[in-house]
Amino acid sequence: MGSNIPTIRDLVDYIKPQFHFVTMNDSLNKVISFMVSKDIGACPVVSNYNKKNNTSRSIKGYALLGSLALKMNEHGDACIKDFMVRKQWELYDYDNIVEKISVLFRKPVFCIKDNHGIVYTTIYPTQVSHYMFSFLEPYFYLMNIENKIGVLINNNSEESNLSDLPMGKKIKLLFSDEVWNALDTTIDECILKPMLDQVAEQRNRFFHHRNDKTDLKLLKRVWDLLNA
Repeated sequence: MGSNIPTIRDLVDYIKPQFHFVTMNDSLNKVISFMVSKDIGACPVVSNYNKKNNTSRSIKGYALLGSLALKMNEHGDACIKDFMVRKQWELYDYDNIVEKISVLFRKPVFCIKDNHGIVYTTIYPTQVSHYMFSFLEPYFYLMNIENKIGVLINNNSEESNLSDLPMGKKIKLLFSDEVWNALDTTIDECILKPMLDQVAEQRNRFFHHRNDKTDLKLLKRVWDLLNA
């Protein structure tokens, strides 16, 4: 997997590709009804599309529900092409999410293209928020658990240079006689150690292989035990 920095493709995989669009000749009434039915505030306007794959190469502009609703009474039967916003809100799915995050929240919708320039899905700010939370929650638990182990070791031993140690070695230090006996805890070592070993494995997959299959229940349980 290489880098652990998520891409737009990771976001798309999380939300599942779904390309919401209207065509140039759709009426305002039809466009507004479509957006209301999908609970979206904006969508791209295409001149043609691949019906089989539900994709398009020709984004001509964007329909914005807020501005169209004001025109519906007088222009409901008119074509959307005369009322769309001519913007280029498109990103490639190989783009780095961290570099694009502020842009993703500033626009009402983005069209996502593959490396051939074919648009195959739309994404919205709320979906970005849900994805970022799902990505960051395990990150914070993993970092906090590792930091907590470091604090427990530092407070109960003469070990000071822990920053470069892998988590597995920190766990061994935590359960050394010097540290563990000094903790004076009621936690069962036979229960906590296997759980921390699992956390270390998940940390390695998460940070080094960008595998987000973390067990949040386990992370929360371990965090609670360490803070008991």
